[in-house]
Amino acid sequence: MKFRMLPGLIVLLSASVLWAGGLRKGQARAGVMVTAIHHATYIGGTFELGIGNRIALGGDASVWLEGNGGMVLSPHLVYSFPLKVSRLELFAGGGPLLAFGFKGGSDFRVKLFAGARYRLNAKTALFTRLVAETGDGDGLGGALGIDWRL
Repeated sequence: MKFRMLPGLIVLLSASVLWAGGLRKGQARAGVMVTAIHHATYIGGTFELGIGNRIALGGDASVWLEGNGGMVLSPHLVYSFPLKVSRLELFAGGGPLLAFGFKGGSDFRVKLFAGARYRLNAKTALFTRLVAETGDGDGLGGALGIDWRL
């Protein structure tokens, strides 16, 4: 009776070890997030693909509805810092950002971010980001989201 949970525990611990330190080459994750920056709230998605140990290439696509509304497209490169904590991941990244309004106008910016990801289980994680943008529109804000291993 005591050993019934042992196989499940071994699988869970193995999955935690495999996910420690970010994505490995060929692994992917996708998620949804809410970002508040520039006096606007963006709702969108994020995708990342591991291109090396602890290095991922990805991007965000978001929309905002305040004012005339618009869309943000932002490819990025992310590095995950190695930690001894099994469920926590710290990461930093950045890349170009293109924002354009639904009724015209566009901005080009550079986006930098740092954040933390807490794994709820082997496939699901909650994350938060501190986001800084500079360029046509400077700003500081944050994001909250959830992502899934694919």
